[in-house]
Amino acid sequence: RLYAEGGYTVLHSACWQVLFDAGPLGLGSLAAHGHADALSIWASLEEKPFLIDGGTYAYHEDPEWRDHFRGTPAHNTICVGGRNQSEILGPFLWGRKAQSEFTGHDLLGLLVQGATNAYLPARVWRQVQIEDERLVIMDTIQSPAGLSVHWYWHFHPDWQVQRTDEGWRIRDGKHVCLLRVEELPPNSGTWLYRGDERTKLGWYSPRFGHKVPCFTLQLVAQVATKSTVRWEFQRV
Repeated sequence: RLYAEGGYTVLHSACWQVLFDAGPLGLGSLAAHGHADALSIWASLEEKPFLIDGGTYAYHEDPEWRDHFRGTPAHNTICVGGRNQSEILGPFLWGRKAQSEFTGHDLLGLLVQGATNAYLPARVWRQVQIEDERLVIMDTIQSPAGLSVHWYWHFHPDWQVQRTDEGWRIRDGKHVCLLRVEELPPNSGTWLYRGDERTKLGWYSPRFGHKVPCFTLQLVAQVATKSTVRWEFQRV
């Protein structure tokens, strides 16, 4: 289902349940409780949480962690040039705000597309589609040459992540999923974090004031003028 005014789309099949965000930063002009999470996705595999939002964790008690959990790297989305999609000015205050929109959809085909102007003059588009037992994400970045692009994937703490010759193997003891990446620029690098205090990556806040380690996969590349990267999550 497409909720255009709220900025969310829900796609679901027997295997995957997916929520895609191409809406405003937050409610009203202040967007006080908003997160810099344009074009982010949440996903469950066979009704079990898989790709997760990092949560909130804190309001005033810990400003550094507050900023992290509402910043772009704490979400399953794209960060260009090392900047948050929207400008954080205070615990409940934003400066420059990203504008995002849906650019197309085929709900019968379980497909939705969105774009954001968060990094002008760069432009970012994301397409999300469920294809049988596969969740396929296509990201297109058009930007001045040489900008760094960061992708983040945050997995529920129940899942273990391991690199293999085929890609990234993600398992929880019962389910297994394989992540393959295609068309990454040749100079790309990957890092896997779990409960890292230095970068603050690899944390999940299931409730206020509480955080637990989880796996976060980060991929970084220098993109050409226009690049498209394909992500395929395949249940095996």
